[in-house]
Amino acid sequence: MAEIDLAESVEWYAVRKPGLEVEFIMEVDSTFQRIVANPLAFAEKYKRKNTWIRAAPLDRFPFMVLFIYNIQEELIIIIAVWHTARNPQKLRRRNA
Repeated sequence: MAEIDLAESVEWYAVRKPGLEVEFIMEVDSTFQRIVANPLAFAEKYKRKNTWIRAAPLDRFPFMVLFIYNIQEELIIIIAVWHTARNPQKLRRRNA
């Protein structure tokens, strides 16, 4: 689902202002790199089942990268590239 979120957002920015989608992708990539470097630096935002979903905000765009960090396996699972205006209740329907 995160791939779909990203693709839809990239397309939206490309239509609005050509070239802005590249800046958005670079910002998302930078956020991914920050997550990989230190996943525990990001706040636990939502609880789903018995797992916390962490949120890494983008600096320039109104989005968060939502992810689960499995500390035992050192595994990061990206759940969504989520616009901050979207209803977080819709996350409950997603599978990790």
